[in-house]
Amino acid sequence: GNWCSYKFGTTIFVARTKKFCMNNCSFNDNTYTLQNVADCANWVYVDGNRASDDGTSASSDNVKHLEECVISNCSLIGCCRTGSSLTELTNDEEIMYILDMKDGKTGYFINNLIIDKGNSSQYAWWTTNVVAKGYNNVYSQKGNSSGGYTASGDTGNKTASNLGSLAWSTDNNTYTWNGTLSGGYTAISASDFATQVGNGSADFKTWLDTTLGAIDKDQCGTARGTDSWWPGAYQAN
Repeated sequence: GNWCSYKFGTTIFVARTKKFCMNNCSFNDNTYTLQNVADCANWVYVDGNRASDDGTSASSDNVKHLEECVISNCSLIGCCRTGSSLTELTNDEEIMYILDMKDGKTGYFINNLIIDKGNSSQYAWWTTNVVAKGYNNVYSQKGNSSGGYTASGDTGNKTASNLGSLAWSTDNNTYTWNGTLSGGYTAISASDFATQVGNGSADFKTWLDTTLGAIDKDQCGTARGTDSWWPGAYQAN
């Protein structure tokens, strides 16, 4: 399935591959308890800096392989403890995407929902050496990577309370909402989405569109229509 909720967050090892893409995925409420205090470990780490095929590091050949990455229509919603450091990329108390690619390559973030439940100062990170491009994402905040980040249509400084009728659906394993956001957001269209996914990975666009026939559907299989897509994995029409 395309849902993940796991203690200490989700680490996706991309071993000896040049391409990694995911669409319509939900990540929810990963926590752990340390000294009787529940902290958030709700991060998604796409690690392209692993040498061996089993995802473990090999000091003799620890090189970056990942050259293409597209993360689109995904929902990452969770709780973060306030006061966490904004300078440590591996701080478990933050909500974030961590993306580690081959130096100088571009990662694409398209129409994602990266939201903290209570504090808009928590960060969604794009990490070192990644030339990240974002299109029509809604998030709490973003951090800077040394490779830079360019955005078109992004909306920041939002929390879960800004999303209309947000609720976790056990039937669908995703957060549902009514598509409204306090202050509004810039919706992406079907044609713009297809263009940006194709820019990130032509093979992934072909797989979504031709092989699956699902480029215009949400996580539940609902058709999104041609205009005004909701950010994240869910859309009700």
